[in-house]
Amino acid sequence: MNKSAHVYRWLLLTTLLLLEVVACKPASTVFLDSGPLVPAKVVKVIDGDTIEVRMGDSDYLITYLGIDAPETLGNAKPGDILGDGSFAAKASQRNKELVGGQTVYLERDVSETDGRDGLLRYVWLEDGKMVNSVLVAEGYARAASLPPDTLYADQLLELEQGARRNRLGLWALIPEEESKTEPNHGSQ
Repeated sequence: MNKSAHVYRWLLLTTLLLLEVVACKPASTVFLDSGPLVPAKVVKVIDGDTIEVRMGDSDYLITYLGIDAPETLGNAKPGDILGDGSFAAKASQRNKELVGGQTVYLERDVSETDGRDGLLRYVWLEDGKMVNSVLVAEGYARAASLPPDTLYADQLLELEQGARRNRLGLWALIPEEESKTEPNHGSQ
């Protein structure tokens, strides 16, 4: 076999392998990160969208950016479809399954804090999945864009629409006509 035929076969094989990898890759809830990620050890899962982490010698409360998980009955705001308390424990448990005891990677958007005690962050796993997006895609939280922190707002809203359409998680508990109406995506 001459050299050009060998190069051609190698290029063809490489192209076919790349096509196979791309074609077989399942759709996922992974987004590209936009900047430096800060590692942190999860020491406690507070609820469906809040964790406590250790960075260095200090512990910090982390509120997940871009999402709103169901609240317990005592923490619900009037009229909040996620606030009947029935799904809060499930959302918290799923969050614990995803991050409990693990090292996670924190990404900041624009705001540093939530105005209370928590840092606002997107939370990433070792495998490259964003916890915020997994919770929305599986129906354990809804998208909750709060400007100026909108880095992944479009992707999270798209994942919520998929969860609503497929009646996943909390969307299976909400009457279908309520599930089809657009919620207020401005609370966090």
